[in-house]
Amino acid sequence: MNMLAICLVLIAALLHAIWNLLAKKIQASALSFTYVTRVGSSLLYTPPALLLIYLNRPHVGPKELIAIAGTALLHFLYFMSLQRGYAKGDLSLVYPRQRHSPLLTTLGAIWWLGERPSTLALSGSLLIIICVFLITLSARPRLNPSNNED
Repeated sequence: MNMLAICLVLIAALLHAIWNLLAKKIQASALSFTYVTRVGSSLLYTPPALLLIYLNRPHVGPKELIAIAGTALLHFLYFMSLQRGYAKGDLSLVYPRQRHSPLLTTLGAIWWLGERPSTLALSGSLLIIICVFLITLSARPRLNPSNNED
């Protein structure tokens, strides 16, 4: 893998971590935070998307528009759900539980897309799934001693 690709992946990971930290810290208005970050992302990605559309001239019909709208709705619901989770729990617990994507992604890829992952890929997915469940099961609610009633 070339150095540019590695740097881009590391920058993306850093930005992803910063976004989730900010999402956890900004509790006052989850809807506003989600709205501002999504609008900002849309503004950032619109020029390159328009350039790609101009250069590649892809066919965008009713099916594609429905898929785009469905994806946008699912992302909005995911971000709102994530914000609600962050308002109630620790980042280290909420994030892996919310992501639960290794299980859904693996099953979806096999069932819906007809993928046939290798034994190594399935083993990696299974390991991640087990770790997420272990994190979830090992979490215990924290009691605030000042709120305990005798």
